[in-house]
Amino acid sequence: MEELATVINLKDLLNGKNDGSDYSETVGEAEAGAAVGSAPEPAVQEANPLGQPVYRPEGAGTAYEEETPRPVGVSLISKEATVLGDIITEGHIDVVGKVRGNVEAEGNIAVCGLVSGNLTGEKIGLYQCRVKGDLKAGTGVVIDSDSVIIGDVETDSLVLGGKLKGDIKAQKMAVLRSDAYFIGDVLTESLAVESGAVVNGNIRTIVQGDPEAPFDD
Repeated sequence: MEELATVINLKDLLNGKNDGSDYSETVGEAEAGAAVGSAPEPAVQEANPLGQPVYRPEGAGTAYEEETPRPVGVSLISKEATVLGDIITEGHIDVVGKVRGNVEAEGNIAVCGLVSGNLTGEKIGLYQCRVKGDLKAGTGVVIDSDSVIIGDVETDSLVLGGKLKGDIKAQKMAVLRSDAYFIGDVLTESLAVESGAVVNGNIRTIVQGDPEAPFDD
């Protein structure tokens, strides 16, 4: 992999001097939410100026702005950049470069680069990336077929199409696509495994009430 030489000044980033405001004007209206939950098919509708997918909530236009009293910005870690340290943002963040530290966002996280650290956000989309760290998302996680993840995943809904080594805790649903390669344990309410997926671990579904009830006389 090409060595990345640029290092972002974290103090400027966190103080808003490098908050991606110019970038957010360009892509802030983009709607590229991967379908998580009711429809597990990931779909990218738009791409940012670097040609990478962005991961945004449904209704990120007028309806989203009406519900949100303040504008939600998008921070960008570009392909040429390396961040050494943790990142915390109140908006969304796209990581196309390299981050060696934890990333925490109140909004959504899209990763197309390399992260060594934990990711915490509302939704997390991983595209052609490598992540070594735990993923925690309030709504959903989508991992494409070209991504490699080492770490645990905790979320409501997960769509896995890449390689994951770690435990999965999906409160509502976990979908392992045909190109998924998974090593670890799964705890979820609803599980779908497509033909061709490789699964090596234990699977346990969340059952309401007494799990032994169907066998009672």
